Amino acid sequence: MSKSDQLRSVASEIGLADSAARRKAVTSLAEVPGALGSFAAELAATNCLAKETVLVCSNPSDFLQSAAASNSIEIFERPPSASDLIAIAAGDRLSDVEYVFTRIICNRDFVQLLGFKATDDAVWQQAIVNLRDLFKQINAETLSELIDHFHTEPILELAMQIASTIARRTPVIIDGTRALLAASIVFEFSVAARSWLFVADSPASPAGMALFKHRNWISLPANQVSAGDGLAGIAAISLARTAALLVRG
Repeated sequence: MSKSDQLRSVASEIGLADSAARRKAVTSLAEVPGALGSFAAELAATNCLAKETVLVCSNPSDFLQSAAASNSIEIFERPPSASDLIAIAAGDRLSDVEYVFTRIICNRDFVQLLGFKATDDAVWQQAIVNLRDLFKQINAETLSELIDHFHTEPILELAMQIASTIARRTPVIIDGTRALLAASIVFEFSVAARSWLFVADSPASPAGMALFKHRNWISLPANQVSAGDGLAGIAAISLARTAALLVRG
């Protein structure tokens, strides 16, 4: 079985969220102001109680570990099965191949995806040239072609983790551009994924913003900006706990 077929097989198991529970929550939370009420209704559709919440982060800083402990949140390297809400933080830096993934998904030029933050114009211009050359070299028109014929294991593994988690009907909070790219790849294989995925605030990178706007993801206004370091994930979990309490009344 090809790598794309493996992902497609897992994604096919992703079911729809409970729309009746969403409608009921929308009615009962009509007086809850702003984004919190809207998010609570979306969370209600997943039947999530937010009682067993964890953060997935491969290289947590000492500060992040302290922040997680203060909020009674455990940190894992991979998503555990015995949780009802998982936040995944995967950073903002994309590899060149991951930029190609983003280019195919969003249909945006690399100039827009890379943004202009370099202190040296020549370095920035060369990065654009290198990405365009790689895109021509890869010559993949679909995600399946890219997944199957090039070294895409790191981002594919992350996508598989997300797909497997939401296939178990466990919602996932996305923190950072790499996590959002992986979530976007899963969405391309199953539109049902969108109801189980929540983005922790606005991505910090131009590529992240392009991915976010492309599918109009559900966002949690928890920490103002998501840098993929886990802090926005922790803030979003805290918000989710409050939302779950509102749903339960």
